[in-house]
Amino acid sequence: QVHELQMPVWDSLYQVRDFSQYINWIRAEDHVGHPLPLQALNPSRWRLEQAAKGARVTYQMFRDDPDPFGAQLNTRHAFFNPAQVLLYADDLRGSKTSVVIRHIPSGWRVATPLSSAGDVYNSDNYDQLADSPIEISNFEERDFSAPCGRYRVIMDAQDAATLLPKIMSPIEQIVTSASKWMNDCPFQQYMFIYHLSSSPGSGGMEHAFATAITLPAQDTTNDLATITGVTAHEFFHLWNVKRIR
Repeated sequence: QVHELQMPVWDSLYQVRDFSQYINWIRAEDHVGHPLPLQALNPSRWRLEQAAKGARVTYQMFRDDPDPFGAQLNTRHAFFNPAQVLLYADDLRGSKTSVVIRHIPSGWRVATPLSSAGDVYNSDNYDQLADSPIEISNFEERDFSAPCGRYRVIMDAQDAATLLPKIMSPIEQIVTSASKWMNDCPFQQYMFIYHLSSSPGSGGMEHAFATAITLPAQDTTNDLATITGVTAHEFFHLWNVKRIR
């Protein structure tokens, strides 16, 4: 059996992007460990042959992009937009997927809108997986219930324990007002992921059941206008453009 493997070339930012540049090497083997032919068709696509009994495709990549439009792994945390780090087989794009996350540092936890069982995170298809950001770190978390369901607020920041309680009330006001205005609840659980640091990355990226927001820590020092403004903007995207086309 032949499969064509694809690394996506788009994920937000309204432009073609080259995620495959971060792959150091890639190889394939059959179910008993014998090498399989893997032909590069272009920088982001490979042809896998002789895989009638299944195959294991292994590759190594490294990224350290400090914004919600990328993926990052460093000593502080790991943050992934799966579309930027996970290949898919064209003919299996609609199949169920499972991602196993193991060997994380002591004290770190995983936050993602994906359903989970232990260290296995599941999705109905690749598109759902690609639209589910993953944060792995020693983050702070606060949860609350409001119109439409349960909300999880994840924050990775130096002073997260101090800042997080301050923004909970504004977030509740935002989700309550927007849900009432739209008169629609297309979800039962939603996740906010915040990164606040001295890195240059900033902005927000919308997802169907979450948003990831990165801001310089100094933007939250004296007032919350910046962080609440971005929060309201990204939350509204769960209707327009994630569901209103």
